[in-house]
Amino acid sequence: QVVPHRVQLLHFVEVDARDFNEADDDNQFYGVYGERAADGTRPGLDLYWLALQNEFAAFNGTAGGEERHTFGARLAGDVGGGSWDYDVEAAYQLGRVGSGDVSAWMLGAELGHDFADATGKPRFWLGLDHGSGDGSSGGDVETFNQLYPLGHAYLGFIDTIGRQNIWDASTGIAFTPAARTRVALAHHAFWLADTSDALYNAGGGVVRAGGTADSSWVGNEIDLTVTRAFDRHLTGLLGYSHFFAGDALRESGSSEDIDFVYLSLQYTF
Repeated sequence: QVVPHRVQLLHFVEVDARDFNEADDDNQFYGVYGERAADGTRPGLDLYWLALQNEFAAFNGTAGGEERHTFGARLAGDVGGGSWDYDVEAAYQLGRVGSGDVSAWMLGAELGHDFADATGKPRFWLGLDHGSGDGSSGGDVETFNQLYPLGHAYLGFIDTIGRQNIWDASTGIAFTPAARTRVALAHHAFWLADTSDALYNAGGGVVRAGGTADSSWVGNEIDLTVTRAFDRHLTGLLGYSHFFAGDALRESGSSEDIDFVYLSLQYTF
């Protein structure tokens, strides 16, 4: 049985550096999310419906008021006695942007293996992420809207790439070289789903306009992170990321590689 877990109605709030923040009544987000926890004999299952109403949006030459509904499901569990695990999520979107109909989709999948008996308890994984793109400028909209995504979570720490009009093939390994210390190395390879549509970043902003490159090859990213739990309250993260620009960027404008070094401390009360 899938149990309703969240029923929410949210208003977008833009941060104002010099005044009190105010909710934007023209940007509403609501829906229902249900889940069934994994119990050892069957995988975990999530089902959701999310609705977005936005006074103005623009996707690949189509602009206007946006009403978009996202129907999705996620399945996650273990196989092979627990050493192998999988996580698969898919979603379909319909609605309207201006006078255009919406038909868009996404897919995210990861297969992992834990070497629990090996030194450092390494974990290896393979992943595939996709957000659909638009085949032609103007008219109906086939660009997936990633809604309000998590930064760093899925398509690299630099956040140059978002889950819109993209294919991402990833792989990585993580291990524990010392108590309370975890090291992870991940690699992402990015392609445009359709060269007629834009390249979008993790915030949904346009990095390159559609139709400005013949190649769909966007580039590679490597992410190296070291996480240290100093105690039950304080956790530190040190990381380095490098983005290698591909042909789609070289053909459409500036194509310098990106280096990103970051350090964070998180204190949990």
